[in-house]
Amino acid sequence: MRYYLDTSAMVKRYIVEPGSDYIDGIFNSAFTGSDVVVTSYWNIGEAATVFDKFERRSKSTIAVKLLELMLDEFDYLSRSQMIELEGVSNSLLQEAIKMVIKHHIYISDALQIATAKKVNTDIFLSSDRGLLCAASAEGMKTTQVG
Repeated sequence: MRYYLDTSAMVKRYIVEPGSDYIDGIFNSAFTGSDVVVTSYWNIGEAATVFDKFERRSKSTIAVKLLELMLDEFDYLSRSQMIELEGVSNSLLQEAIKMVIKHHIYISDALQIATAKKVNTDIFLSSDRGLLCAASAEGMKTTQVG
């Protein structure tokens, strides 16, 4: 299976919250070569923001450590071809803009749907109901995490 993880699903791997066990299972399957994790470089940037907000709320100094852990894990999975990290192109942005107007969603959410469609993922994972509705309306199979 090819799982697209939006930012909300992806950070559950590094910040324990409802749905973390499910995401851990997908990563474990990727490590064994059974499944492939797909996400965008855009999501990595958003995850850095989430880690920073988590750090400020929890009054800890963990944001940099979480980001390093994620990047190290992604690097390993990338070398073993069990993760696909997609960039943002002009054509992808054009598709996302159409989805913004069509579904009344944020551009970052539309970029995630456009990316997942472009690379033919099997399941789109998110904890955002609105994003999942838009992805479903675009013909994608979705799963709510958390």
